[in-house]
Amino acid sequence: MRVPNLKHGTYTWSIRGDINVSIQIIVHKGTLWNNLPNFILQRNCIREIVQSQKMVKIQETEISENKSVLRIKLADFSQDARVHIIASKFI
Repeated sequence: MRVPNLKHGTYTWSIRGDINVSIQIIVHKGTLWNNLPNFILQRNCIREIVQSQKMVKIQETEISENKSVLRIKLADFSQDARVHIIASKFI
């Protein structure tokens, strides 16, 4: 759903029927911070626009023969992409 030209403020979108759900929508008044498309400068803070970022994809993985090196090839990433890798061992 797209609702263009909302003024800054707080809105509630209610879905009725089989599921009764209310979603709060907050529209911020601000400007782009340093002309970066993912950050809005407000009076007291800088907000990151998470929805505008593309999702990084794992295109290919490879483990060395001695299992000491893991190579991961990524796709659809930008220069400012953040990737977090977590490893654990189940015993």
